[in-house]
Amino acid sequence: MFTTGFVTYGASVLNTRMLSNLGLDRKSLGIAVSSFSFCLAVFAPISGILIHRIGARSVLLGGTIVLIVAALSMATIVNSLTGLTIFYGLIMGCGTAVAGGIPVKTVVSYWFRKRLAFAVTVTSIGTNAGGAIAAPLLAYVMAASAGSWRTGWLVVAVALTVSFIAIFFLVRNQPSDVGQVIDGGDPVAESPATGLGVSWLPKVYKTSTEWEFASMMRRPAAWWMLLAISCSASALSIIVGHGVAHFMDLGHSSQLAGTTLGTVIGAQLIARTIYAVIGDYIEPRFVWSGSLLLMAVGMLLVIDAATYLQLFASAALLGLGAAPAILCLSAMAVNYFGRTPFSRFQGVTMLGQAGLPAAVAVLTGIVFDRVGSYSVVFYSVAAVLALLGLVMPFVRPPRLK
Repeated sequence: MFTTGFVTYGASVLNTRMLSNLGLDRKSLGIAVSSFSFCLAVFAPISGILIHRIGARSVLLGGTIVLIVAALSMATIVNSLTGLTIFYGLIMGCGTAVAGGIPVKTVVSYWFRKRLAFAVTVTSIGTNAGGAIAAPLLAYVMAASAGSWRTGWLVVAVALTVSFIAIFFLVRNQPSDVGQVIDGGDPVAESPATGLGVSWLPKVYKTSTEWEFASMMRRPAAWWMLLAISCSASALSIIVGHGVAHFMDLGHSSQLAGTTLGTVIGAQLIARTIYAVIGDYIEPRFVWSGSLLLMAVGMLLVIDAATYLQLFASAALLGLGAAPAILCLSAMAVNYFGRTPFSRFQGVTMLGQAGLPAAVAVLTGIVFDRVGSYSVVFYSVAAVLALLGLVMPFVRPPRLK
């Protein structure tokens, strides 16, 4: 909530005011955002490697320190596009990759097995909660300090410091570090050697083998997961980046277009809550399949969403479909391959989640400039999502030879 939520959502509020005060144009904002996304994608695999070698807690602490330094720099010395690109784009992008979702989900995977999907969902909701708090709070802070965006960055630095303290005193890599065991008890339902009683029977497939990362990446299931999450993120990036402009092209007001984008975010929260309830009882591949199909239908409805009802329905379907993707990815990867390769796989998938959507967003703009419509892109993306939705039920757990 304090790290990813405040940095990701808070920066959009603060940087917009900063650009206005410094007399910079929208192109400058695009450069800053693109540099942040690029560094996030590049450093994500490095984060996975560091977690595997020195542990998630150390990575979280180091990444949070980097973010604190960047936030303080934004609050004190940054006064140009160059400074914005370096401290927000490069340093804060690196810190977010290192201290963001990858180490958090790695820690969760080591502490929870029975209710893994529920635990992963709770932490993901924390990011949205941070955004919901940060945006209005920072807007209020700037209003109360005569429009000072630097004061807003000081507030972000304080929030990050709270996060650092929480990590230092509360976070441990795995239960054995404090003399405990996963789930507070033995998660094994039955010992193959003795055949003794069943203490816990998983509702979904959960491997009893810790795979090596190299072996994992040789299995088609891993690549289907990588493709599915990259395409889901790309579809969402199109809506976030071009949705408002498309809705206004259809004749809707800018206010209604912005409200529709808010509906996408609200639907994501609802979807996460639903997944928290069902995620430990239904195979992630089936939930993921349904979410991809929902997104495909939503993309088709967006094309000619001339009425408010069509607009709301398309936004709701896109939000409901987009949210479960990252949750299913985490649960499915750990269930299929164990916790050992998870952090490095998360780093690889983050490269796809950040890199491909950035390219797709640019390509979408190029296509629109050429043909004067987003329809070609929306139809193409809907077809890819539908195909993946039909394939995912058949992405079964691999067997280690």
